Amino acid sequence: MRDQWTWSGIPGMRFEMQAANAVLVTPWGHGTWGVVPSRTDVLFAEFAQQVHMHMLTCCSFFTVTVTLTLALAPTLTFPLTLTRCTCCSS
Repeated sequence: MRDQWTWSGIPGMRFEMQAANAVLVTPWGHGTWGVVPSRTDVLFAEFAQQVHMHMLTCCSFFTVTVTLTLALAPTLTFPLTLTRCTCCSS
C-alpha cells in the first residue's frame, strides 16, 4: 500500500496496521479503517467523528508504449505511452 494519500487534495493521510488494529492517520486526527463486512468492494474510513465510505473500482490498468514515426520526417520518432483500464476504458 502506498505510504501517503490525500483527501480532497489535502495530503497527510496514512493507512497503517498497528498490531491487529487498522489505524488511519489524518491531518484531522487519528481514526480507523477497514472493509465494510457486507460489501467487499467498499472501504470505510472513520475520522473527524464521521464515517466515510469509498467504493473500490474494478479497474486494473495496462500500459502500452508505441513509437510514432512521421511520414515527412522518417528519422524522427516519438514514444507515446497509453494507460487504459481493462474494464471501463477510463
